[in-house]
Amino acid sequence: MARIKRDLKKKSVIDKTSQSGQIAKACEGNAQIGDVSDQLASFVGASTALEKAYQDAEIARDSAKQLTTVLNNAESAWNAAFETLCSAIEGATEGNAQKIMSSSLKVYERGHKPALGRPSAPQNLAAKIGSFDGTVNLTWEKVHGRLVFVVQFKTFDGGEDSWRQVGMPTACKFTVKGLESGKKYWFRVAAIGTAGQSPWSDPALCMAA
Repeated sequence: MARIKRDLKKKSVIDKTSQSGQIAKACEGNAQIGDVSDQLASFVGASTALEKAYQDAEIARDSAKQLTTVLNNAESAWNAAFETLCSAIEGATEGNAQKIMSSSLKVYERGHKPALGRPSAPQNLAAKIGSFDGTVNLTWEKVHGRLVFVVQFKTFDGGEDSWRQVGMPTACKFTVKGLESGKKYWFRVAAIGTAGQSPWSDPALCMAA
């Protein structure tokens, strides 16, 4: 007795939903198979539900990416504003520890090494077409005193307010993913250290793979 190969169960959701219609059409009213109308109706219903769930999940993933970008941008802005405030308080109090501590901020204890100064802007940012669709590979030179980098991008014709954060790598390289293939983008990088964020690097232009 022949048995059906069930390898489709191990395939991706896209494979399952794309073949569901073909299976349903071939089975409907097929005299060679006999009456499997109840089971076929359940299968079609399950296929429709699976496709909707997949689409909903894709929308949720896109939304989560956007919200993460907003969060990262907001955190970078906070870090920069905090550094500006600290510098202003240090200047206004002329470095008087007691006055500084009245702001609820801490000061370095005697014998402890203070934080390094604000990092310099990353140099020689290079952008090259990636190995996979929608990717661009970025590299830049090392920055003394950095803890992490922040990477932003915008479309070729985007304004200054259209920069979007896409990653916070610790190494001097990063692959930007999820871009539109064949479209040109600008990229820039800044370094973040214990004393705040550096100025932005010179932007680099590249077309996504």
